[in-house]
Amino acid sequence: MAAAPAWFETAKQRAHEVAAAYEKRHDDFERLKDEQLRIFAGTDVATYLELLAEHVRSAYGDNQEAGWLPPSGKTFSDEEFFETFIRHDRGARHFKSLSQVPEFLRAEFEDWDDDDFRAHADELREACRNAYGSLAESREIMDDEPECEDFFEGLYNWPEHAGATKGEIAQAEALVNNLHSGWKRCQKAGLALLHPASYDGPDYDPTLKAALMGE
Repeated sequence: MAAAPAWFETAKQRAHEVAAAYEKRHDDFERLKDEQLRIFAGTDVATYLELLAEHVRSAYGDNQEAGWLPPSGKTFSDEEFFETFIRHDRGARHFKSLSQVPEFLRAEFEDWDDDDFRAHADELREACRNAYGSLAESREIMDDEPECEDFFEGLYNWPEHAGATKGEIAQAEALVNNLHSGWKRCQKAGLALLHPASYDGPDYDPTLKAALMGE
């Protein structure tokens, strides 16, 4: 098979960087989530985190279907990365037939005809559209979910209502503030994953999609 052109390799490398950054954020959330679930086991906070973790798992799969994460492993093969181009070609403007497959990938499609290619491309685009819809739905569900602030407010106020001394109240307030800070850090990390990998967090690269599409 002929070597991939430089522009393709450059775009693929940038996609790998975006995928690796998302993987790191995902791993960070999993670590925080496990820690917070041990702390808040049996409470409403744990119930919220379990729901958030479920949507994070869904978002990971959605990012694979949308072409932002490799379907398996840590990197894209050339064929898998070419399929990312097709997934993002929503209006079928760039890839309508086998003649538009890059020369270095033609051997991968030697047994296909144009109808086969169009059907496969349509499936990839539909999977990408569905993935974006699923990500949006996950964000809407979590936006509507109570954030457990009443739980922390109740903990914060309980010592005073119970007649604790000023010293005891101060220590209890410090403890609750620390618990709340850890919880918010975990929540923020999870919610940040409910987006396309390329559009999320400090690693957002607004030029990546343009590079993918040659725009």
